[in-house]
Amino acid sequence: MILRRFNTILDPFIAQFYWEFYQTLQHMKAIIVGSCALDMILGTRNTPPRDLNIVVPHGSLSLMETFIRDVLSYHSIATVCHPSLSFVVHDFCKYGRQGKVITITEPKRLMHPLHVVLNGPSTADMTFITAGGAVSFYPELTRNYHTVKTVSGEGIGTGQKLGSIGKDRFDVHPDISFLNHSCHELCPSLWRHLSNHKEFITVDWDRRFSAKSILYDTDIEWHLNDYCFNPKCRYNIDVVIGNCDIPPRIMPYSPESVRQQSKYIEDHEPPYKKTFKGLLYATACTEPLLVDIPLQDGVDQLNTLDELEVNHWVHERDVMVCTASRKQHRRTFDTFPNSSTLPDDIYTVFLEQTSDYAAPNALLQDIARNVNMEGIIEGNILVIKQR
Repeated sequence: MILRRFNTILDPFIAQFYWEFYQTLQHMKAIIVGSCALDMILGTRNTPPRDLNIVVPHGSLSLMETFIRDVLSYHSIATVCHPSLSFVVHDFCKYGRQGKVITITEPKRLMHPLHVVLNGPSTADMTFITAGGAVSFYPELTRNYHTVKTVSGEGIGTGQKLGSIGKDRFDVHPDISFLNHSCHELCPSLWRHLSNHKEFITVDWDRRFSAKSILYDTDIEWHLNDYCFNPKCRYNIDVVIGNCDIPPRIMPYSPESVRQQSKYIEDHEPPYKKTFKGLLYATACTEPLLVDIPLQDGVDQLNTLDELEVNHWVHERDVMVCTASRKQHRRTFDTFPNSSTLPDDIYTVFLEQTSDYAAPNALLQDIARNVNMEGIIEGNILVIKQR
């Protein structure tokens, strides 16, 4: 029954080329989003989808384009990406054939296709399918036909349509206030991580084309909005408005600025649940400093290093973004170089994003000269002992 529904949804777009299309999706690790994905989750409607929306990995657009043109016989249609998604989209193409439309979205370099999904204009749009499975990031809201606008959705004007906004399938809400209680885990301002499998549901009907394979070893965190406007939420804007920016606009670089940032952490509202110790190598300090590293807002217990708010000390995520990948800025050391002896402890080093504005790290430069290291070390470095 599931496969029959899937084929019914896709048949108007791909006709007899089911197997070729499934293999192409799987080979490219491409995903389907939009109304086709929602029909697969919620059931088909009286009006079938007009568009088949595909998101491909960066650098793969030309391959999918060749398949759509040469195998499916679609023609190109001039179009541009909606401005609200331009900061995650590298290229966007549109093709037509006999009243049906296929779109291809390619994320920017170093971004995963899930960056596009998790920057969707509303929570219902954070749903995708493969040829053999489905993933929904806000399943309870979606299956009850509620969807909440994100930062991307706020840029959509009255009468405009994008994703599930502007259509009559869902009740569209500006925030979580419509539930008439605290947001709890749905708070739009809280950061969420793919490493926490409770943040989404997955269903596979064909393991050859598993949707779970798209999530495997994927390092992405996201939130819906910078602020929560639900007055019953403990993280609503009236509570958090006095907190400092995370990360700070100017990273702590001196003993005085480190003390000031420590005070911001101490005065944070609502208070952080717990803090851990780390060693900060700040750019203008003459010695490493012991600093507090809190759990992120909304986290009660540390399960992974992703849940530490290291951005108080190292700039790993930009301000005013809704998705981020930070694992590339982190290194864990559990062995000694050129030695069979195992260390008593494991150390994780957090680095800052590469930036034209990052200051050289004077302390580590001095250390590097003593051990004949080459190159310039920039930005703050934070070290945490795990064991």
